[in-house]
Amino acid sequence: MKRMMNRNRNGGFAMMELILAVGLVTTALMAGMMFLHFSTVFTRTQIDERTAAEVAFACVEAMRSRGAAPLENCADRKLQQDLPGLDRLREAKCLLDVRDYGSTPGVKKVTMTVTWKGWRRTRQVVRTSLIRQRGPR
Repeated sequence: MKRMMNRNRNGGFAMMELILAVGLVTTALMAGMMFLHFSTVFTRTQIDERTAAEVAFACVEAMRSRGAAPLENCADRKLQQDLPGLDRLREAKCLLDVRDYGSTPGVKKVTMTVTWKGWRRTRQVVRTSLIRQRGPR
C-alpha cells in the first residue's frame, strides 16, 4: 500500500510546475505578438516614406521638364493639384519652395516637402534639386 501511495505522489505535475509552464508560454506568445505588431508598423512607415519620396521626386522632375517656361520664386506654396500616390498618405500636404540659387543666373533651388500623419507623429520627406532654366535660343 505504501508503494502505491509513493508512486501516486511522485507521478504527474505539481500545480506550481503547471503555472510556471503556462507563464512561460504566455510570455513567449506575447513577445511574438509584439514583434509582429512592431514589424508591421515599421513596414507601413517605410512604405509611406517611399511613397512620399516618390511624390516629391515626381514633382521636382515635373518642374525640371517644364522646358523654357520660367520658374517663379515662391516660398512654401501649397500644391493643390492631385499628385499621384499622395492619396495613399494620411492627411498629406505638399509644399513647394522655389528660390534663386546664390548669384548664379538662371539656376533655381527647388525644394519639395511632403508632410503626412504617420504612426504616433507627423513625418516629412524633403527633396531639393537645382534646376537650370533654359533661355530662348
